[in-house]
Parts: sequence; C-alpha cells; structure tokens
Amino acid sequence: MNEIRKDLIKSLRGKGAHISIEESLKDFPYSRAGEKVEGLEHSVWMLLYHIWICTYDIVEFSLSPGHESPEYPSGYWPEKCCPETDQGWNRLIADTLHEIERMVEILEDESNDITSPFPWGSGQNLFKEALVLIDHNSYHIAQIIDLRALLGVTVKDW
Repeated sequence: MNEIRKDLIKSLRGKGAHISIEESLKDFPYSRAGEKVEGLEHSVWMLLYHIWICTYDIVEFSLSPGHESPEYPSGYWPEKCCPETDQGWNRLIADTLHEIERMVEILEDESNDITSPFPWGSGQNLFKEALVLIDHNSYHIAQIIDLRALLGVTVKDW
C-alpha cells in the first residue's frame, strides 16, 4: 500500500495530528450526552450524530452513483439534542466507528483508484472524499473536546 493511502487511513483513525473519536468520547457519560452549554448550539450527542451521518453520506457517495444525500442542512442533524437510551448512545458510537472503517476498507483496496474522478458527481474522487472526512470529523471532534471541558467532563489521562 502506498504512503498516501497509509497517511489517509492513519488520519481517518485519529492517529495523525488529531485524536480519534474514541478518545474524544472516552468515559463520556450517556447521561450528559444531550447537555448543551449556553451560547453553543449543539450537544455532544448532536455532534456525534452529525459526524456519523456525514461519514455515512460520504462513504455511500463514494461507492454508489445512485446514493441520495440527506436534505441539507436539516438532514445532517438529529431532531433531538439527546439520545433516548444508553443503548442508542452506544449504538451511535459503534455506527460512527463502523462508517469510518468502511472508508478505511475502501482505501485499503488498492484496486480503487484514489485520484480518478468518480463517473458520477462533479469531479470528486476517493482522495478528496477521504480528505473531506478527515477535515470534517477533526473539526467536530475538537468541538466535542471543547464541550467536554465546558461541561466539566474531562479525561484524566489525556
């Protein structure tokens, strides 16, 4: 596997300049996932949902010319600020990690040309879509870390 693919995968997994989603959510209690901070629009749950749906959308777009994206912007955010159950919270974490690993698998498959434009879309290619995911997710992971600090839910071993 070439170095560009390896670097993209490393960054998608939060092993580059940014921390991973797992690290950003480490020991974060389900009971606080829906809390908002005055002056900020989103809860940790909302940010995680947004990361998941955007990752899913980019992966599906990268695989299928028939994929239809959610309505923008409303389709990219949850209707509620909190998960209904701790199982829903844990499922969303697992689903988000699963979607990231789906993109990793696409990148690991060297039969997938990462630089040629998809036959659909408007010039996108796998390299660009991976970069968009890295950039997008790292931005919102940083928001999760900031929210943790503002909520007083810090991680002792960071």
